[in-house]
Amino acid sequence: MRPTTRFTAILATAMFLGAPQPAYADGSHTCFWGDLGAQDESGYEITANACDGTGYADVTVTVYGGEAKGTHRCRIAFPWNGTLAAQGCAPSSP
Repeated sequence: MRPTTRFTAILATAMFLGAPQPAYADGSHTCFWGDLGAQDESGYEITANACDGTGYADVTVTVYGGEAKGTHRCRIAFPWNGTLAAQGCAPSSP
């Protein structure tokens, strides 16, 4: 390998490893009614209705009624037409 090719490869690797991390969305959702779903090692699932809010990753979900009543911190949330599906949830610390 020629010295200039080796230098280019090292420079490209250094630039890749030093690149900034992707954007991280932090948000919150408020829902009128929600249910708890399956639980695994990453947390439990929430499905909720009559929701409003923003954010898709590392979000706070507050549910006013139903089995999921309370405040939760969820790794992933997918809002759609007033409904919410969230995964990797745990009770939010006060």
